[in-house]
Amino acid sequence: MKNKVLLILILLTSTISSCQTKFDKKVWIEDNDLTNHQSIRSKMTKDLMLNHLRKGMKKEEIIDLLGKPYSDKIENYIPRELSPPDSLKLIVIFDKPTEQREKYFSLLEKWKKDNYQTDSIITFYAGWSLIDPVFLKIKLDKEGKLIDFWLKEN
Repeated sequence: MKNKVLLILILLTSTISSCQTKFDKKVWIEDNDLTNHQSIRSKMTKDLMLNHLRKGMKKEEIIDLLGKPYSDKIENYIPRELSPPDSLKLIVIFDKPTEQREKYFSLLEKWKKDNYQTDSIITFYAGWSLIDPVFLKIKLDKEGKLIDFWLKEN
């Protein structure tokens, strides 16, 4: 009985640990193909975010660590802590009669414009979810230092 329990624990531990991989700079830089749905990057992202990225890092240090970014630009975005009011969520809009949808889409677009922020963002391909690519977004201050980072599914 003890052997069976031990075997189950070993199998569970190996399964859980196989879902994550320690960040490896060389592997990350080489695995830069956005069309690769089996990218190892997605398995390294958690370790990268927890143990390698830190506030105050210079842009040059980030690029040295992660390689060439997918994009590097001034970007309009909705802060991740904001979400539209329930009345403007897409699932609610599509429940409206067709003739009312345009009005609600206009209200949603107005809400987005009112809540956009504009910042310098470096974006790196970070793997795939079930159906969409996932990107690591790194927000920089005016001096080019890391002030925030997050994952965004497109």
